[in-house]
Amino acid sequence: MFTFGCSTVIELKDAVAFARHYRLDLTTPVRRSETLCRVARASAIVHFKYVEPVDDSCFLVRSQSQLGIQYDVYFYKGVWDCNCPDSCPWCKHILACLWWRDQEEIFGLTASQRMLEKYHADGRPA
Repeated sequence: MFTFGCSTVIELKDAVAFARHYRLDLTTPVRRSETLCRVARASAIVHFKYVEPVDDSCFLVRSQSQLGIQYDVYFYKGVWDCNCPDSCPWCKHILACLWWRDQEEIFGLTASQRMLEKYHADGRPA
């Protein structure tokens, strides 16, 4: 397995493993560079806990560069979509949410259960 979202940086071997695991485009040097940059930025998004699940298929992701901006990411009928300005079908927000959503499979937790873990019984952040 690979390390993802554990720090502000990701090792090259882990970024490549992530890209291969999710079958991202690494075919040409330019595509490889773009893909690995997106993976690194997605890892930072996860590290800083910028992904907020609405439910198991809808997420809000805070912008890394613009305070107060957030993007809507949806998974519907097998297709991911994000309303950010990036024209790539696999933007960093989708990659971060893809990882978040797959934690259910890895750790057996739904997005709703992960949300509950973040808060105390009285509603205060944990």
